[in-house]
Amino acid sequence: MTDKRIALLTGSFDPLTYGHYDIAIRCAKLFDTVYVVGFYNSEKNGMFTPKERLSILRDAFAGHSNINTDVSDGMVAEYAEKINAGVIVKGLRTTADFEYEYSLGEISRRLSPEVETLFMPSKAELAYISSSYVRELIKYRKPLEGAVPDGALELLYRLRDEKFPQK
Repeated sequence: MTDKRIALLTGSFDPLTYGHYDIAIRCAKLFDTVYVVGFYNSEKNGMFTPKERLSILRDAFAGHSNINTDVSDGMVAEYAEKINAGVIVKGLRTTADFEYEYSLGEISRRLSPEVETLFMPSKAELAYISSSYVRELIKYRKPLEGAVPDGALELLYRLRDEKFPQK
């Protein structure tokens, strides 16, 4: 049985961007409980480890009582069933995002027919902020303010300094 008031917001969150954060906050106004879960593929090398991604998520959403954070290497549909989510929320920046996320949503629907997929567009002023863009800012030691949530800034600067020390 699913609960229509529980939403699962998914992504790789490598790293979490201000656009992701904004969508999660907007979801938290619509649903009783929101799970923001970083899904990762162990065959891909991201900039951040699953443990680091979880720390970033926790720092970003500290103080938001109806937002829970986690990471998983499983299937989104199975995770949604585990938490009894009625909705999987996917943030969209572009039409290309829609095409990709639509196909993933269809897979989830076939695996868990009771769980709906909801597409939420990003705010226009945040649409340019992608995880790839933020990784470039980190790699080249550029300011992160405005690209990532304030709650995660300190941790991201510390992780940046560990991964890309000044020469």
